[in-house]
Amino acid sequence: MEIGHGGDPAAAADLRLLLALLAVRDGRADEAMRLYEEAFRHAPFDPRPRALAYNLCFLCGREDESAAWRSAYDRLVPGSIQYPGWESDKTRELVHELVIAATLGGVNVLLDPEWYLVMHVASKAMDKALVAALQDKALSATERLQFRLLRVFLDNFMEVEAELAEDD
Repeated sequence: MEIGHGGDPAAAADLRLLLALLAVRDGRADEAMRLYEEAFRHAPFDPRPRALAYNLCFLCGREDESAAWRSAYDRLVPGSIQYPGWESDKTRELVHELVIAATLGGVNVLLDPEWYLVMHVASKAMDKALVAALQDKALSATERLQFRLLRVFLDNFMEVEAELAEDD
């Protein structure tokens, strides 16, 4: 993807990141990595391509590549004590979307207890959807109660799973 004369580099980076997310969802991790590398080259001060590339490599079990992207991220964001992409709400949301896309695309190779990451991200997305559904004024009292009960169930389920993951 080439940026034409007078093009907006930030918009081009956003487009590359979106295309990479779609590639991951479709099971094309190598294509996504190519797009992250392009975004990295064309937007050298944007930490998102580095963070997302690191996380995709982590999810795919590419340890050497993951370490290289972590180093590239640490050079741009020195002193970060978080995993790349987890230090702000904006990038954390992108990482969450990547985790879901990688799982749907079949490129996620995480095993116990790391699978908890997928469960955590999916439960957060489900909780957001349930909160949005509760805002619907057309719902009956019974439907609202069912959504609230589902939220409580999912929250309790995730607490139990977190405890089990810690015990392993």
